Amino acid sequence: MNCPGCNKKIGFLESLTIINPLHFKCKKCSNYITLSRSSVKSYILMLAIIFIISFLGFYQLESEKILSKSFLLLIVPSILIAVTIIHYFFWNNASAELKTQDKDNTSGLSC
Repeated sequence: MNCPGCNKKIGFLESLTIINPLHFKCKKCSNYITLSRSSVKSYILMLAIIFIISFLGFYQLESEKILSKSFLLLIVPSILIAVTIIHYFFWNNASAELKTQDKDNTSGLSC
């Protein structure tokens, strides 16, 4: 993804340090950036699919197998790897927008 203000490349490793991708600051030009709505929707959809598939997989197993140490050592890293891979492909294809602030609003309230 590139910053829409200064065209600086915001790479995958840098994206891992961003706490809130809906409102973050470009390190080069200090503009606030937000992800486009379509990018956010596609990211949430991809994560929801992973969690639904994981839940259906857990639902089919017996509770003793789910709580076993060997199962947790296998499934937890697998889910983290899947989420990381999806985040990598998402971040390279996501689009960003400059977030504008209302300069006339002095009350601190928004409607």
